[in-house]
Amino acid sequence: MPAKYLFYKNPHSPGQEEEEGVLHARVVEGQVLRFEKLCEIIADRGTFNEGEVKGIMTFFKEELVRALKDGDSVEIDGIGSFYVTAKCPPIRDPKEIRAESIRFSKVVFRACKELKKEMSSMHFERATDYRKKVAYIPGQRQERILRYLSNHREVTSSDCMGVNVCSRYIAQQDLKLLREEGRIVRLGGPKVAVYVLAEKKEV
Repeated sequence: MPAKYLFYKNPHSPGQEEEEGVLHARVVEGQVLRFEKLCEIIADRGTFNEGEVKGIMTFFKEELVRALKDGDSVEIDGIGSFYVTAKCPPIRDPKEIRAESIRFSKVVFRACKELKKEMSSMHFERATDYRKKVAYIPGQRQERILRYLSNHREVTSSDCMGVNVCSRYIAQQDLKLLREEGRIVRLGGPKVAVYVLAEKKEV
């Protein structure tokens, strides 16, 4: 399935003249392939059952974290390498700071040439531009979310953006309203939140 894209104005630095009419393509975020679904797909394609795949993936994550915490980089053939960066307050002399003041900054992923070559065959198609037109009114959007949930175990804000051709803000507002009405339940934390249908209470 082709990836979706939209055009945006090129960003410019303060003090520089903006090039009028210059646009760049940006990939529109699609659905999020989560851990459970990824394990299910791998199990369907191989000889391992879903539980075994989850176990292997969990061990992989634990060893990846351990190596990165030790300051090592982790290289995966055909994919790329992971490494960490550090940060500290500005100093002029190394004697001004102790190891306790050095902090983790971020995990960096660098794709290898093989992965980049495979990605070069990626196909694109232009997405419906929600910035110009709102496809559905609020009630319609919320019913479409509930209809999506009747066929899927869970939904995310990214899923709602695709289902209703809307911005993330609108998708989050629709999910918030459905939660307040008691029609869906939120699971997970702020960055990995998913929503499921609320269980019907017996009368």
